[in-house]
Amino acid sequence: MFDDLGEQTVHLTPRIKVRFGEHVDGPTIDYPGCAVQPVQSEERREDGEASESRWKIIAPVGFPERTTNIATVDGIVDDAGRPRRLQVDGELQTHYDDEGFADYVGGFLTEWRG
Repeated sequence: MFDDLGEQTVHLTPRIKVRFGEHVDGPTIDYPGCAVQPVQSEERREDGEASESRWKIIAPVGFPERTTNIATVDGIVDDAGRPRRLQVDGELQTHYDDEGFADYVGGFLTEWRG
């Protein structure tokens, strides 16, 4: 279901406000080299399958730490085969190596609540 670690592309689509309470999708920006994996959950769907409602993301340095954009990820689809619309859950954080150089950006994604 998922590509090898670091082989996925996250597509961020900005939500642009056009009028009070109305938004449209802007041009998508691609971020290759990411790894997005489901977080273990006790939640179950009606058919008994585990419910994937939260994902851990590890992205290259330069991925925006704060974003309200809609994210879609290669390999993460709904039951109909459409890309699942996700959003950052909380904030992302840049992690540093032992020498103090930025190593990667990490955090969590969840279903988009528009």
